[in-house]
Amino acid sequence: MKILIGVDGSSASDATVPEMTLHIWPEGSEFKLVTAVDPFFFVRALQLLEETKKSTKEELEEDAAGLREKGWPVSTDVLLENPRHAISKLATEWKADLTVPGSHGKGTFTRLLIGSTAQAHS
Repeated sequence: MKILIGVDGSSASDATVPEMTLHIWPEGSEFKLVTAVDPFFFVRALQLLEETKKSTKEELEEDAAGLREKGWPVSTDVLLENPRHAISKLATEWKADLTVPGSHGKGTFTRLLIGSTAQAHS
């Protein structure tokens, strides 16, 4: 089973990954943790975009640790696309069996940067 988890750094989203460790998953299951960052807001600040991508990747790796401790294979990725489309597009391309979109919880400015994919697909 392929489980795609979209996270945005909010407290609601932060609770998602630990919750996934409490479930029994079929043998051979694999997880992918992703965050989408809209590069539009960094057009004039490419260095800031790279720093954001790096720090976001580090946060995803921290989030993945709990699943890895349980023995599950986990990959992480920072998507440089509009979050409203990137997560669902990746779910289709990766052929995810289950998509768990992290919910909102960020302020308006942060939502502009990383989006609110869960809200866009509700």
